[in-house]
This record gives sequence, C-alpha cells and structure tokens, in this order.
Amino acid sequence: MPVYLHGQLTKPEGAGPFPAVVLLHSCGGMMSHVRTFWPNELKSAGYVVLSIDSFGSRGLPRCPNRIMSRSEIHLAWMTGDAYGGLDYLASLPFVDPGRVAVIGFSLGAYVVNLDMTPRNMRSPEQRQFKAAIGFYGVCASGPALGPGLSALVESPYPMLELIPALDEKSVETCAPLTQPWIEKHILPRASHAFDFPENQMAMTSVMGSRISYSAEATRESSVLVREFLARTLR
Repeated sequence: MPVYLHGQLTKPEGAGPFPAVVLLHSCGGMMSHVRTFWPNELKSAGYVVLSIDSFGSRGLPRCPNRIMSRSEIHLAWMTGDAYGGLDYLASLPFVDPGRVAVIGFSLGAYVVNLDMTPRNMRSPEQRQFKAAIGFYGVCASGPALGPGLSALVESPYPMLELIPALDEKSVETCAPLTQPWIEKHILPRASHAFDFPENQMAMTSVMGSRISYSAEATRESSVLVREFLARTLR
C-alpha cells in the first residue's frame, strides 16, 4: 500500500537551480536537528533541504516502535523514503537533480551504510544520489560482515562518516573502514546524537549508546559537512 510521505522542505532565496540534501532522521524522529539546525545550516550554504518524516508518515512514535521490530523492514521503508525524496526533489524547478546528497543520522545512517550503499540502489526514476553522509551510524551488521562495510566492494558515491569518539558502536564498526571512497572523521569528546540540543543531560539511546549534546562537535561537524558537500556536489 502506498505511503504518502510527510516532510519539511527548506530552500534558499532565489530561483536556483540549487544542489539539495535529503535528511533521514534518527530513532528520535523529527527532532530539532532535522527540523531546524541542519535545514537552516545547509540553507545558508545554498542547499535545498528535504527532511523526511519516516515515522510520522506511518503514524509511528519514536523508537521503540514496529519499524524497529525487524531490521529488513526499517531498511526497506527508509531506503524507499530516501529515493522517493530524491525523485521529489528532482521534480522541483529550483533543484539541480544531478547534485543531491543524502545524510542519515543514527538510524538514518544505518540505512545509508547497510542498505542503500552496498546494494547500489536507484530511485523509481532511476536516479542516484551524488554523495552520502552518516552521522554516528553503525557500519557493520553482526559478525558476518566483520569490521566495517567489508561486504561492500564499491560505492556509487563518495561517503563521509562522522564518528563520535565516545560512541563505542560507531567507533568499533566505522573507524576501521579503509575504502578509498569513504572519508572518516572521529570527533573527540563527542557522544552519540551530539547535535541534539534536547540532550542537555547525559542519557542512553535505545541502542545503549551514551548520548549528550556538544555544541563544539556540532560546529566541527558543520564545517566538515560543508566542505564535503562543496567538493562532492560541485
């Protein structure tokens, strides 16, 4: 049954065409970093931003929910959401359809790292993203894949992995990556979900990772994201 996706579209002033970015949220759903911070940050750098609400579009609360009950379900659903977003952006007259990236946060990064990239998927209109970024994601799924994306022999696009030094799962699975198309940055003193202003006190995520907001890590990641997108979407 078709799902009509809800989301938030943010664009710079002017007619464009602009490069664009699709944002895939974390287990927290449409929290302020995908509603406010990153849309405003990327808009100021000249990007159209589409934040997709994969949970709200299906009437789901934040995790734990039934989208998390089986990994293949949330991979397939959110992957489809990402490529539906790509085709939607490509249909807009102020977007350059050849310059669209995807950014995933935690659960969204899991989808980018373990479903979209290894399978080299395309949208219903046969479009592909130009680049991908994973924030505090997991880059391996169990011992079958070993450390990192060892089952991935090539990537359809360059990738940036932003790895908080205090996020054990992200460090363990993403830091060992050696593929030449993957750029890695380990952010010192940063925890999982470091760009959530809501996390003013140390908490624990549904995956067991310590989460805490860091203005310093958020600023550093913004510089890295801007530089990476400027290179890959030029």
